[in-house]
Amino acid sequence: MAAGIRQAKLLAANMLNRYNFRNPPVDPRIIAEAEGIRVFYTDFTNHPGLTNHQNSLGFYDPTEKTDLGNGAIIINHNIFSEQKIYVIAYELGRALMYDSYENKQAENTQHEYPVQYQMNNYENNLVANKFAVNLLMPAKWVAKFYFMIEDVGRIPTSRELATYFNVSIDNMRNRLQGMDFE
Repeated sequence: MAAGIRQAKLLAANMLNRYNFRNPPVDPRIIAEAEGIRVFYTDFTNHPGLTNHQNSLGFYDPTEKTDLGNGAIIINHNIFSEQKIYVIAYELGRALMYDSYENKQAENTQHEYPVQYQMNNYENNLVANKFAVNLLMPAKWVAKFYFMIEDVGRIPTSRELATYFNVSIDNMRNRLQGMDFE
């Protein structure tokens, strides 16, 4: 799984560079659509085709045909905007890291695939989460904003940082837990 996490971090950094994101907030929908993945918002509660996703925040459907190409991220429009952003980033990670592998495998190409493609679904979810975290809240950016606020004489709150990055407070708290600012 460590290889998968490393690759998720690298892929997130590559996406930020490719699409010229230099500061927060990052709009993962722009990246998804540039990569040929359409993002749709719908109500999951009474949609006959989404009975398996009633309790879901969103999902990636690689079979959905769109004007951008194949694949769509379907988001439950009843969730908070910060959740929508995170779910798009998470599903984008799944799409970029796993769907491309499955397509290459189906084409019988002679590529060597990274270790994470043989992980179980739980591990795939952890790697997709790591991609989303690194896409929306890169450690360098979080540290930069943290120290900018600290330089004015106070410790920044999770709420302030979440606002800069347009993510939920919980997402920012989770991101800060692994960072050492002492």
